[in-house]
Amino acid sequence: MSAGRLLLLALVCVGASVTTTVSDWLVVCVSGITCGGKSTATRSIHLKFPGSVLLRQDDYYLADDDPRHEQLPELGWRNRELMTSIDMSRMRNDIQLVLNRKNATMPLLLLDGFQLYYDHHVTSLCHIKLFFLLSKDACKGRRRRRNRRIPDIDRYFEGYVWPAYLRYREAALGGNPDVVLVDGGADNTTIVEDICARIRQRIQTRRLS
Repeated sequence: MSAGRLLLLALVCVGASVTTTVSDWLVVCVSGITCGGKSTATRSIHLKFPGSVLLRQDDYYLADDDPRHEQLPELGWRNRELMTSIDMSRMRNDIQLVLNRKNATMPLLLLDGFQLYYDHHVTSLCHIKLFFLLSKDACKGRRRRRNRRIPDIDRYFEGYVWPAYLRYREAALGGNPDVVLVDGGADNTTIVEDICARIRQRIQTRRLS
């Protein structure tokens, strides 16, 4: 594993079972800063473990016209940096559906999301917890290149995206001492290889126990 790519805070990865079949699955949570490379890495990891399941928090965003969104009239946009913009009830249900079924091929569940550690039920299921980091300037630059729908990208980033990330980072790292930090500015191939090695080691340990 490449030192400096993955900074290990602690190697204790404890999962909590909520059904009789949860222990059959290895659950990996990939979270952290927006535009930090989480989804790119998670998709690559998913492909390297045929039969694994990938659930993305982004797929559970409320519809654009959902009244539960916090509207930002001054920006002509809505605040998508809140957990209330995500249908976490539906995501938790889908996670449980996966954990309740047998998977003889590869019982590996990958969870990808920018605020997953806010949900204590989800984090209680995770055996490996990752948190992607990126500098403010790098994050802002990537957001500018990716987001073309937001009328005022810079004001939205400074007023909502970055403050929300700082609050989330404090809560996520403070509440999860077993989290592993990942440098989102590192080479994606190296990141994926390091995470895959961690997963394979955990799978091997399970088989020997």
